[in-house]
Amino acid sequence: MSRLKQLATMLSLVALLTMGLALTAVPAAAQPPDATVTVEVPSIVPPGGSFVARLNITSVTDLSFATYRIAYDPSVLAVANVTDGLIGGSPAGVSAVNDWTNPESEWYGWDAAPGELGVVQGAYVAGEAGLSGSGYLAEIEFDVVGVWCDTSAISFVLEDSEAFAYDEQPINVEWVGTAVTVAPDYDVNGDGEVGFWDMIGVSVHWDETGLPWWIRADANRDGGVGFWDMILVSVHWGESCAS
Repeated sequence: MSRLKQLATMLSLVALLTMGLALTAVPAAAQPPDATVTVEVPSIVPPGGSFVARLNITSVTDLSFATYRIAYDPSVLAVANVTDGLIGGSPAGVSAVNDWTNPESEWYGWDAAPGELGVVQGAYVAGEAGLSGSGYLAEIEFDVVGVWCDTSAISFVLEDSEAFAYDEQPINVEWVGTAVTVAPDYDVNGDGEVGFWDMIGVSVHWDETGLPWWIRADANRDGGVGFWDMILVSVHWGESCAS
């Protein structure tokens, strides 16, 4: 009988230990974001060209005020302009902008550092709620100053990026960055080499039409994908950013 009691006690202890381990192994559920901001850019950009980074925002409610800092590689990109956004059909005005090239050494409590852009946006209107819905916070125009095969992240400095509602309560925003790679038009797929796969990239879109250079396959930027794009690729066949 004593052995049975000992066995029962041991089994009870094992069961309790197993339950405890199971409980501690279950992580606490992460708080879902109230809104998400993502940087939308072309993944491949041409040297000496320019492009627009749109800061898309989804499912925000009552946005009244936002400040954020964006980091990028200043040897690859340079900020040319920042323009207002549009959320739920209403303007999302840019109140203040500070690029690191600004002679001010400090602005809005942030140290100016190479490759940083600070933006303040206020959607507050006295007696009215903030902005709700989806759209974009702002558009940032970048000039490409880098060379073939250079890359640059375009990311948010999370500790300096925040948003608030009309009642001054913080909005839990997920800030999502991205990256761009520099490549000339004839490196259609942006892999750093001109060859077979660039020809494939053109052939997949053969005879398609649109605005000039609406896709990378329109390598000669004439609004149509075809023979002359193949010619441009073949002229540079075998070239690479390493050569």
